[in-house]
Amino acid sequence: MTLSVTGLSSNVSKWTTSQVKALTTTDIKELTGSQVKKFSSAQLAALDSVDFATLNTQQVASLNAKALAGMDSALYTNIGALEGDQVKALTVNQIKSFTTANAASFSSTDLRNMSATQLNGFSSGVIQALATNLTAALTTTQISGLNANTLSSLSSKQVQDLDTKLSTALTEGQIKGLSTATVRSLTSKQVDALSNAQVKVFSGNQVNALTTDAIVGMKVQSMSIAELNTTSIKALSSAQFSDMTSVQLRTLDQSQLKAIENTDLAAMSGQISNLQIKQVGMLTSSQLNSLDSSAVGKITSKQLTSLATATVSSLSTDFIKALSSSQVGGLSAVQLNSLSAAKIQAIDSADISGLNIKSLTSSVINNLSSDQVKSVSSAQLAVMTYTQISTFGSADIKVMTNDQIKGLQPRQLSKLTAEQMPGLTPGQITSMSTVQVNGLTSTQIQGLSSVQVGGLTSGQLNSLSAKKMQSIDAADIKAITVTGLSAPAIKNLSGNQVGGLTSTQLNSMSSAQIQAIDAADIKEMGITGLATEQVKALTLDQVGGLVQTQVNGMTSLQIKAIDSADIKALTASAMINMSTASFDALTDDQLKGLTANQVHNITEDQMATLTTTQIAFLAK
Repeated sequence: MTLSVTGLSSNVSKWTTSQVKALTTTDIKELTGSQVKKFSSAQLAALDSVDFATLNTQQVASLNAKALAGMDSALYTNIGALEGDQVKALTVNQIKSFTTANAASFSSTDLRNMSATQLNGFSSGVIQALATNLTAALTTTQISGLNANTLSSLSSKQVQDLDTKLSTALTEGQIKGLSTATVRSLTSKQVDALSNAQVKVFSGNQVNALTTDAIVGMKVQSMSIAELNTTSIKALSSAQFSDMTSVQLRTLDQSQLKAIENTDLAAMSGQISNLQIKQVGMLTSSQLNSLDSSAVGKITSKQLTSLATATVSSLSTDFIKALSSSQVGGLSAVQLNSLSAAKIQAIDSADISGLNIKSLTSSVINNLSSDQVKSVSSAQLAVMTYTQISTFGSADIKVMTNDQIKGLQPRQLSKLTAEQMPGLTPGQITSMSTVQVNGLTSTQIQGLSSVQVGGLTSGQLNSLSAKKMQSIDAADIKAITVTGLSAPAIKNLSGNQVGGLTSTQLNSMSSAQIQAIDAADIKEMGITGLATEQVKALTLDQVGGLVQTQVNGMTSLQIKAIDSADIKALTASAMINMSTASFDALTDDQLKGLTANQVHNITEDQMATLTTTQIAFLAK
């Protein structure tokens, strides 16, 4: 090798800086790699940028790293003269020698020509010192080759300046190695650009390191939800909660569930039924109250049962109102009994049939509205205890349907109080079976009003015992329909009750019914209300039971209607006190039927009404 500079030693290390500076570009081209490798920091500093630009790739690769590191930073800019293949020729050791002070030597073009392996040689300080030159230069291929240290060395601004180019380039392996600081630098746009496969490899700690704005960009179905802390859970958007898979939802623990914002829980309304039973039990009343009626309807009965009593008692009336019949039926006794009056009344009347009514306390039953009471099924009423039944007010009894009343057991009816009995309507009473009516006590029957008595059917009255029949107040007997009463039922009437029968009632009775009236009670009957056919139907004993006032009150036609065979039954008192008008109405056959004692007691005034022929009848 012949160089233009004279007096050079064969030992390059002995060259003076003046000699090195005197080298021409032709001389530099002649240098071997071994010679270049021996250049010291001072010798390298003697080269200018043109000299550096003359170096071939072999010479560049031969530069001593320590010598490079020892160069004065002011002269380091000469390195910037390297380009293209020269930059590519830099070794990792050489690159490691660069300091933050001389990082500015590399342009974006230089950096773009470097391989990922070369870039990984830069120290953390140099990486950050390269600033925007680096981020502007990096290609996706280079980014994909960066190791964990290099990626972690990027400043927050550099990470964000890489924009979605970083998201596209990151490999799954690189993501696993990202530091939480680097992850925290990611923007929502960058996170949103990540693929499902990339998101899937993010650890819980990494996701938790994301800013609240960035986490919203995550593809939620690929996330490891179970590893998220409460801050990350709170940061998730409503859309993300809505997109969660049932498997993800079922991994949420209590702290995570309680961290879900009300609006987010509302957004996942369609997912509620996918939660485990115990998970629903972990939700707060505030969260549950945020659900719309559609979402409430998707909660299963078993999930509802898992709610704590305190949670149930704090549920809103809108939540309660949204419950279906089966859901209402799923509430436990303790849960139901914890509800306030307003919340009990919020249960839709159509859903009352689902209540486990036997488990309710008297206070809860007392809180039922009229519409709710009306919706209690017959089956529910049938299993209620006496204490529960007694809780219904008179107004509650009144609104019950006939079918509900028919569903009550006789023993339940017998426990209705004096305050409840007035609530029974005539229609309800009419709907009762004979067994139910007979279940009423004599005291209850006695307390029935005239209107209520009017609701008793002939069949019901006919089934009553004498004691219960006679417990109907005599003043109310006028309300019954007598046409269908059996002879035994009529016979069961007391004297006061017979006396309470109206002319209309008496007049509507058949002869057989008239004859069924006890002879001892006939004196109480309003005889003037009888038709002549009914008078004629009176038995011998009944005629014998007639008193003076009844006989004197009878019309001539009624007197004449008394059977001649029965006239002899009239008492002496009735005969003696019979008015002349009544006595004058007696027919010849009736006079012939008088007994000797009756004839003996005829008064002069009565005798004066008789004809000679009639007197002759008496003589016989």
